[in-house]
This record gives sequence, structure tokens and C-alpha cells, in this order.
Amino acid sequence: MIDNNKDMIVPINLDEKQAALLFATDDEFEALFNKIKKQAEAHEPDVTTSKGRDEIKSLAYKITRTKTALDEMGRRVKEEAQKTVTQVDATRKKMRDMLDELKVSVREPLTLFEAEQAEKDQAVNQSLNRLAELKNVRFNATPEDIAQMQSEVQDIATRNDWRGKEEKAADLIDVCRKIHAQAFSAAQERKRMEEENARLQAERQQAEAQERERAAQQQAEEQERQRQEQTRKDADEAQKAEIERLKREKKEADQRVRDAEEAAQRQKEQFEKERIEKERAEAERVHQEELAQKRRKAEEEEAQKLEAERQAKESAEFQNRREETIKDMMNFFNIDESHAEGCADIVIRGDIRHIKFH
Repeated sequence: MIDNNKDMIVPINLDEKQAALLFATDDEFEALFNKIKKQAEAHEPDVTTSKGRDEIKSLAYKITRTKTALDEMGRRVKEEAQKTVTQVDATRKKMRDMLDELKVSVREPLTLFEAEQAEKDQAVNQSLNRLAELKNVRFNATPEDIAQMQSEVQDIATRNDWRGKEEKAADLIDVCRKIHAQAFSAAQERKRMEEENARLQAERQQAEAQERERAAQQQAEEQERQRQEQTRKDADEAQKAEIERLKREKKEADQRVRDAEEAAQRQKEQFEKERIEKERAEAERVHQEELAQKRRKAEEEEAQKLEAERQAKESAEFQNRREETIKDMMNFFNIDESHAEGCADIVIRGDIRHIKFH
């Protein structure tokens, strides 16, 4: 009833009576399943070579073909013996489930390997996508923003496994570095110009205020000169007037002089007050600049500290992986520590093709 035994994991040659017996009881199928399982478990999976992965695929395919053939046999038995339909269906489902589980179990090493490779490919693609994003620098980015982007590019550049995309990664990293270097210089120049413009604006405003003050003073002096000239004219015209009128006019003139002196004094005090306020504002600006410089210095020192800690951590992790590799080689190859260290160093240097140290 079953043809193409070469595509199945074990040969199956059953007549109709034997086929009906196979689906009527669990014992017959379990005996057949144990043979299939024994054949499957006798296989030693090897995902490190293309041949080993093809053998796993072939074994899983044969199990699937066996499942399909047995399921087809069950369908025919069902058509010929409706009395055992319920048992046959249950056995068919059990066959499918058990063989599917076995197929999954057999293929698990390859499935895990493929998932691991896909995860590594995804990590590489994420790094490449991030590098592509880092090429774009905002037109108003500050030197601090660009320095952060340069640091992120440097972190990505430390990746040692690009899975065949080393050239594309190197191109992106080189482009990012060139763009960032140019953008950093431009941002520094833009910042310098903004600070220079602010300084010039402050000086211009101060000069305008001083010019307004000088104009007001000149106007006051001119008004006073004109007033005094008018006073002299009035005095000349009033020389022939009565003595009382002369006294009254002199008294009024004296009062006006006092008022002018008081006004001049008030103006002088106001000017001194404005001068003190400007000096205080300039001192505050210098103080804020000193504080900003101290903050930048502290941030740079903190960044250097974090970089040193990161490098120390990477060195410790590398040493731990080396020691674990030495222990694994001692246990696997049954060699002493000195030979295991030599073998581990060969793997670390990459002297053995197709083997990388992670």
C-alpha cells in the first residue's frame, strides 16, 4: 500500500490487513514509531558544516514523508473500514503530533542555529541603519550634539563582526566621520560668530545710549545758554526799571540757577547709576561664562572616565571568554593548561579558518 520507501526514514511494506491492524491499536504504531525514533536518534546533528545542515534537513524531510504516507494509509483504511473510523482518526492525529514533535526535535539544532544567524544579521542591519541616520546632521546642531554623534559612530565602529558587510560599514563610518568633522568645525564657527554678534550688539547698544546721553546734555547746555542769553538781554532792558523789580528779577534768576544745578546733579546721579548697572551686568556675564567653561570641563572629564570604564570592562570580558575557552579545550581535548592556552590563542588570533572567537 505504500510506495517510494526510499523517501521514508524506515521501509514500510504492509498489506491491507496489516495496515488496518496498525491503525486499530496503539501497540503496532508505537513499535513502528520506536523504529523511526531510533533511526532519528542515531543521527548526530552537525550545524557547523553545510553537509551537516543538509543531513538534518534530509532527515526531517524523511520524517515528514513518512508522516504523509502513514496518514494517507490511514485515510484508505478509513474508507475501507468505517467501523474503526474513530480509532483510526485518533491514531492518525497521534501519529501526526508525535512525528511533528519528533521532526521539531530533530531539526531543533538547525532551527536554533538559523535563529542565531538571523539575530546576528539583524544586529548588523540595525547598526548599518543607525550609521545611515547619523550621516544627517541638523543645520542648527551644536558642537556638543555633533560630539555625541561622533561618540556613537565610534562605539558602532568597535563592532568586530559585520557578517560580510565590512566594506559597506567601513564606507558609512568614513562618511559619518567626514561629515561630522566638517559639521563640528562649522558649528564651532557658528557659535563663535553668534557670541561675537552678541558682543557687538551690546557694544552698539551701549554706544547708542551714550550718544543719546551726550545729545541730551548738549541740548540742555544749549537751552541753558539761550536762557542765560535771554536773561542778560532782559537784564539790559530792565536796567532802568525800579530797584524792587531788579531785586525780584535777580531773586528769580538765582532760583532758576539753583533749579538747573539740582537738575544737573540729578542727571549726574542717574548717569552714575546706569554706569554701575552696566558694570554689574558685565561682571555677571563674565561669571556665567566661567561657570559654563567649568561645566564643559566637568562633562569632558566625565566622558573620559566613562570611556576608560568601558574599555576596562571590555578587557575583563575578553579575559573571561579566553579563560572559559581554555577550560573548554582542556575538558574537550583532554590536554593540559599550557597546551590549551596555546590552542585558545590560535583561535583568538583567527589562524584557523571558519572559526572565530566571540
